[in-house]
Amino acid sequence: LKTVAPGMTSLPSRSFMVELQAGDRTLFCSAAMSATRQALTATKDLEANSPVAQTDFTSNWVDAFGITPGALASFPGQGPYVSATLIRAGQPLYQNSLKRPIAVHPGDLVTVLVKNGPITVRAQLQAQSQAAVGDTATMINPGSGMPVAVTVTGPRLAELVMQ
Repeated sequence: LKTVAPGMTSLPSRSFMVELQAGDRTLFCSAAMSATRQALTATKDLEANSPVAQTDFTSNWVDAFGITPGALASFPGQGPYVSATLIRAGQPLYQNSLKRPIAVHPGDLVTVLVKNGPITVRAQLQAQSQAAVGDTATMINPGSGMPVAVTVTGPRLAELVMQ
């Protein structure tokens, strides 16, 4: 068997060509490989917009060349998450199957912790758009009408760290 692609670490397809060399003679033949890899699959049906956690998935061996390219091998950190669409039991988990839950909606009064060194002040600001935990959102100070950019930390909660 002749080395054709030294250092190659992955095969994009289950079918490939093999070059065999015996003395002065070279033969080419097609080959196919069956391979599996580990991916997370749903342990039960998960409705769209329902909360999801690592415990809703289990690691299984799946066809490496099947419908699983891009399937996650581990549950992403930085949660919480909800399902973006219906996820059926046994279906592989993809990054686009998850989204962060909306924590702030337009018009919500949001409690904002304003931190400046050792001083922390609570303020009630009004959300101008929807945002998930970790997003930056624009809030309006109802008293002055001034817009303020804050980081959403939870349902109707945010913080602003001043420098």
